[in-house]
Amino acid sequence: MNHNFTDLFGLEPAQVRKNCILVPFYFPHMLELFQIDDWKKGQCFACGNHESFTLIHTRMGAPFVGDAVLYLNETKCENLFFLGSCGLIQQAGSLAIGSLVVVNKAFALESFTAILLQNCTFDKSTLAEKNFLNTLVDKVDKSVTVASLGSIHLETTITGSLIENNIDVVDMETSAFLHAAKHIHRNAAALLFVTDILNETSPFSYSPEDKEKIGASQSAAVHLLMKQCQNLT
Repeated sequence: MNHNFTDLFGLEPAQVRKNCILVPFYFPHMLELFQIDDWKKGQCFACGNHESFTLIHTRMGAPFVGDAVLYLNETKCENLFFLGSCGLIQQAGSLAIGSLVVVNKAFALESFTAILLQNCTFDKSTLAEKNFLNTLVDKVDKSVTVASLGSIHLETTITGSLIENNIDVVDMETSAFLHAAKHIHRNAAALLFVTDILNETSPFSYSPEDKEKIGASQSAAVHLLMKQCQNLT
């Protein structure tokens, strides 16, 4: 079944900019930080235009993010950025809550059932396109390997496997984002801010100190992405 782009996104395909920034959830002052004045809500996604990019709220989870990217094949969008959160497998070096990282490799572990049954494998992954990624690498804390999982509740049950496979962080969407972008032949880069540490802190509640660090990281990420989009316009 063909779904109408405008009904889903609230914008017509021709209104989508060359650069798009996808976010899976709202965070404090998000629209203000991105300088978005006119916010359109579609049946599934929500969008707003800045002069140098289109901001798209996708909702959380691989299906929503992956589908949003695939639908963008109907537009003139050339460059895709994903801005999301991640959990640190273990604190190491300078990485900590509030760190800003860019993804160089993403493993696909989106199956809830596979994790629940302890049957997940690390045989499906994708690399970010190096030249496009390098525009962000020197501006963040680290380039990382992420595993995109299908469950927050179960992520601690496979911590050992994550460490064995040299995973730095976990999230829910980056693998779908990068795989979908490659499928439609678009440039793509994923920028993540660390909100928690597996087995140590919660991704749902933060101390005042951590909340301040995460807020600063979100603001820094927005500033960086806006600058990148301006350079690419």
